[in-house]
Amino acid sequence: MQVVKRPLRDYQELAIRSTINRASPGFRGYYSLPTGTGKTRVITGLVEHYAAMGRVLVVAHREELIYQGANALKEDIAGLDVGICMADHNDVGAHVIV
Repeated sequence: MQVVKRPLRDYQELAIRSTINRASPGFRGYYSLPTGTGKTRVITGLVEHYAAMGRVLVVAHREELIYQGANALKEDIAGLDVGICMADHNDVGAHVIV
């Protein structure tokens, strides 16, 4: 995988590092950040780290967030196998599923 680097804000880097440092096998995380603060960028940073170790599931509660997340992952991490599972999409074999 080739990661396309875009600068992260300080608090985004802190969120990613803190999660990675505290996570144990089977970790499940939850983020709540205000609108416009870059939740998708934080998720991309975490997926970048964890996709190297195994499959990753990213869950969102709105259709537009699912597409936004999947597109951001494809744009930021070249060659990443990203699929969508919802309604008419059933990409269960993808390495990263949104």
